[in-house]
Amino acid sequence: MICMSNEKNIMIVIRVWGGIGNQLFQYSFGEYLRLKTQQEVKYDIGSYGRTDKFRQFELKILNPNIPTVENIKLSQYRGIKNKILCFLFNLKAKNRFIEETDFSEDLLLPVYPDGIVYLQGYWGNKLYPNEVIKHNLCLFTPYIEKPIEIHSIENEIKKEKQAVALHIRRGDYFTSKKNIKKYGICNPDYYHRAINYLNQKWNNSRIFVFSDDLEWVRDNINLSENTFFVPNYDINNFWFIFLMSKCKHNIISNSSFSWWGAYLNSNIDKIVIIPIKWIDDSNNTLFLSDWLRM
Repeated sequence: MICMSNEKNIMIVIRVWGGIGNQLFQYSFGEYLRLKTQQEVKYDIGSYGRTDKFRQFELKILNPNIPTVENIKLSQYRGIKNKILCFLFNLKAKNRFIEETDFSEDLLLPVYPDGIVYLQGYWGNKLYPNEVIKHNLCLFTPYIEKPIEIHSIENEIKKEKQAVALHIRRGDYFTSKKNIKKYGICNPDYYHRAINYLNQKWNNSRIFVFSDDLEWVRDNINLSENTFFVPNYDINNFWFIFLMSKCKHNIISNSSFSWWGAYLNSNIDKIVIIPIKWIDDSNNTLFLSDWLRM
C-alpha cells in the first residue's frame, strides 16, 4: 500500500497521450494515485501537437480544472531523443521516471521532498476506475451541456427497449500487415457472431453503429434496415462514449474507446460482448468477469 507523508512537497506527473479511451485510463490512474498518496498529481499534455499531432487533449470535458503541465520535455520527443531525456531526468537526485512495464507501488517509495515522479504508460487496468468511482461517482460525468447532435441521438436510443451499441475500430489497426496481425482481432465474423447472439435473445433490438469507417461497416457487416449509423461529428470524442453508455447492451472492439462505453453503461441487465483476445501477441485483456467473450 502506498503511504506518503503530507509534509513532503512531491509532484506526481502522469503522461497523457493517445485518444480519449487511453486518456480516461491515464486520468483514472492519476486520480487513483492522488487518493492513495494524498499528494499532488498533474497531467503532462506536452505530447499533443508534437508527438501526438492528430489527437487532442479531451479530458477537460470532465474536469475544467484538471491540473496540467506542458513544459516537461520527455513527452515532446520520440525515439533516441526521448530515451536520452528520460535518462537525464533520472540523473537528478529528486526525480524518478517510471514506465508502466516497470511499475510497482513500492517504486514510489522513498520519495524525496520537492521531487517529481514521472509515470509513462497507458494504465489500462479496471482497478483504477473501480477505485476512484467509489470515492467520486461523478468523475466521468461531463460538466458541460450536451451538443444538439448528441441530444437527438440520445433520444433515439431512449426510444428503444434493447438498444445495442456496436463499435467497430478500423483506422491504424488496419493500415499495415504488422498492425493487422497484432490488432486485427475483430473481423466481420466476430461482429456477425455477436449480432446473431443478441438477435436470438431479442427480435426488436436496434443497433447503433459507432465507427471511424462507417463506409466499411456498410459494405462488410450485415445489418438490418433500421440500423442507426452515428455520424462522426467534430465534437469532443467523449460524447460518443457517453452515447455508447446509454445503450442497453454493447458489442465492443479491442479498443479502449468502446471499452469505456461498456464500462460506463449503468444498465444492470446489460450484455457486453468482447473479443476473446485483445491483441494477437498477448494474453492480456480488459475483459470483466460479467462480460461475454466471443
